[in-house]
Amino acid sequence: MPKLKGISRILKSDKLKNIVKKIMGFISSHRLLSLLIVGAVVALVVILAIFGRKEVVVVQTQEKRKAPVTINRLEIIVPPGAFPTGKRFLIKEIPRDSERYRRIVEKSNFLEEVYEVVPKDGREELALIPLTLRYRIPRKYYLGNDSFNLFLGYMKSDDDVLRRIYGCEMKEDDRGVYIEAKVFHTSIIGFSAGSPKEFVMGIRNMIERPPSYKPPVLIIPGIDGNFVGAIPKTRTNENPQGKNIWEFIFPDRSIWVYRYPLKSTRPKVYTDAAEAFFERNKRDYLIYEAKRLATELKRFPYKFDVVAHGIGGLLIRYAIESDPTVTNVRRVVLVDVPNLGTNLANPVYLNLLYGKSPDALAEIYGTDPDSIRFLVKNALDYLEKVNVFWVDLKPDSDFIHILNSFGLRKDVDYLAISGTTPSFTVRITGTELEKLYPEFIEGSGDGVVTTNSACYEGKMDCVKFPHSFSDIYLQPEVLDKIKEFLEGGLKEPEEYVFKDDTFIERTASPGCEILPTPTIVEEITETGTKAESKKSTKMLQLEISTGERYLPLNYQTNRIFEFPTERGKFRFLNSDYGIYVVMENEITLLTDILSEPSSSIVYVGEKIHANMFDGKLYVLDSSG
Repeated sequence: MPKLKGISRILKSDKLKNIVKKIMGFISSHRLLSLLIVGAVVALVVILAIFGRKEVVVVQTQEKRKAPVTINRLEIIVPPGAFPTGKRFLIKEIPRDSERYRRIVEKSNFLEEVYEVVPKDGREELALIPLTLRYRIPRKYYLGNDSFNLFLGYMKSDDDVLRRIYGCEMKEDDRGVYIEAKVFHTSIIGFSAGSPKEFVMGIRNMIERPPSYKPPVLIIPGIDGNFVGAIPKTRTNENPQGKNIWEFIFPDRSIWVYRYPLKSTRPKVYTDAAEAFFERNKRDYLIYEAKRLATELKRFPYKFDVVAHGIGGLLIRYAIESDPTVTNVRRVVLVDVPNLGTNLANPVYLNLLYGKSPDALAEIYGTDPDSIRFLVKNALDYLEKVNVFWVDLKPDSDFIHILNSFGLRKDVDYLAISGTTPSFTVRITGTELEKLYPEFIEGSGDGVVTTNSACYEGKMDCVKFPHSFSDIYLQPEVLDKIKEFLEGGLKEPEEYVFKDDTFIERTASPGCEILPTPTIVEEITETGTKAESKKSTKMLQLEISTGERYLPLNYQTNRIFEFPTERGKFRFLNSDYGIYVVMENEITLLTDILSEPSSSIVYVGEKIHANMFDGKLYVLDSSG
């Protein structure tokens, strides 16, 4: 009661009445300014409420366009149809001052805020259409439009290891820079950074060899980066590229590689160019990359032999089969290429198994729990690695239909290589799962691609080997087959052999004096006290081992040089530098013919042959 009486006295006091009166007077005389102040206060309260939230609920919508739900730095979009029924997710920010945050960061190297995205119904399901994540990063971590060292990652639990989300993209809007990624499931999410590297795209040289009649080899990898062939820990200052497996298979050819961001983060300079392409064309990353590859090939004036793996084979096929103006590809080797697609890229099939009890599924499908675990793990791993390319790799995709509508090039030789043994064993033969995933059946697939898809239904020459998708290109018999195919059709040109001239360059004219041996000819005419030398033009006859020939000496001088050499043991070769006098074991260069003559010995040794070619003197000695 005393407190209430005190409050009542304050409300009735003249001081408070005066304050209220002044505020009301200000509002009445400054209505517009007062409205702006009130609006700003309300907006500030709303912003603090949104960005100060530690958790928020995001709901799947049936609308075609859905604005992202934001909690601090993380935005998430659940597209229509992502789940069979409406799905609600709880997004929680893990407090940075908590023990849990410290433990997660120690295991993951996450930077800044970490979030946990969990389904409200507790059911872990795989999305049929990927969710979009956007993480707004502080500007201090952004190194420029060509930087690609930042990426999003996830952990399945607090004790799990960091798993990279492949195919992230750097983008920017009026709110700043952010990383965008597509995911099929939710978990603990954060962003991390790798070592800064130079972003390199296009056809790049790995091993340089002297030019030859054999075309250089172009390597186009897929999701397996080891296909490039780089041998670890072999880089030096003298050889910054390091050693490469392919240089041992093709020791006399240059080795090139086509680089494109399949699994790595795509920098802003790349995503800007891709978005500009998508504004004018179908939104398809494989088509975009294939068009870039075709453009790159046209830059080179010589032909390539191509060896491609997985998705890389789809790129080279689309590049040359959709564009007949690409004419510098001679032969193509397609190693485990999904020419007809692969079921591992179909999230509908994996959705039947993901997040469900392996024991229950094993009983339903008549197999064992370990086979279920291996199947789910490997199918999910492939789906995550191909990221945005998944939509093109399904057997019924528009891309596969478009690609195979072009037809194989008649001026290009193809060889398909298919593996028939997965790298792991799943016992699903004879079960319903065999129909969903024939890629995992020994004899029918390599663990990623079926033999029917790799061999393009027999429409191209195909060789099968008992190896898996990830190790087939490392096997000696496979490498020998690739080399044998690419060596085919090459014809070594005939080597040109220089021969000494035997034809008569010039015959003597009537009345022209023939000198049997080199000598000095002078004609002196006395005029007063001064002796003048007449200009004379003489023909010099040299008899050498190949017979007689006549060489003109039109030097407009009174001197023709006499050489202390036996007759028949030397000859002349004219050049821009002077006259080469080729003797049996010595070659001398005479210069300053028009003034005082000088000479220098340029070769001493056992000479087999010497001749001028393209303005240069070539000497073949006894050592070869």
